[in-house]
Amino acid sequence: PVYSPKDFLEVLLNLKGPNYKPKQDEPAWDFSHIPIKVKELSELRILYSELSHGEAVLGIDVSRNASCGYAAFEAERIELGEKVFETNHAPIAQEYLKKGCPPSLRTKMWKLVLGSDTNDTHRLQYEKLKSHVLQYDLMIDKLIIKDIHLTASNDDQYFVFEDVLHQVLLCFSRDPEVLKLLPYKPGYMQVVLKGKSS
Repeated sequence: PVYSPKDFLEVLLNLKGPNYKPKQDEPAWDFSHIPIKVKELSELRILYSELSHGEAVLGIDVSRNASCGYAAFEAERIELGEKVFETNHAPIAQEYLKKGCPPSLRTKMWKLVLGSDTNDTHRLQYEKLKSHVLQYDLMIDKLIIKDIHLTASNDDQYFVFEDVLHQVLLCFSRDPEVLKLLPYKPGYMQVVLKGKSS
């Protein structure tokens, strides 16, 4: 390659469109890390006071609760979760999730809370995008992989999702609907390195 990934990223960061004039209220998106104000412990205790009543929460301190009928508690949460899901009401599901959700119900509960529903059309579209990942090699692919490696692999909370992030981001970098949401960006995502462009 002509550039190392780091050099290529630097070149892309320094690209400026000759006709682009940033708006005053438009956020400046870049690769800088923004310091985020984190609440103090006392503020967090007030914010999450519902969790401090001594009630059992599924998934918290499993070893301590194992001898106290944790399996029965989990079975009770599963039964209640099924009833909550049948209501098909997001606020009830949100309240349910505050006390923990068994892994077997998490997908259904989060879909309910987020109002997300997938159908066969969505699945077919995703399969099409996956085939485009195998068919086309875009310039942005290496940047996505580099960014995920720099971000996810260095964080204990996210490294387990590194492969999933690769799969999803590479697929959606080929989605024309995503490109429509980038009105001020150059068409860098459409540059094909291998394969046939259609």
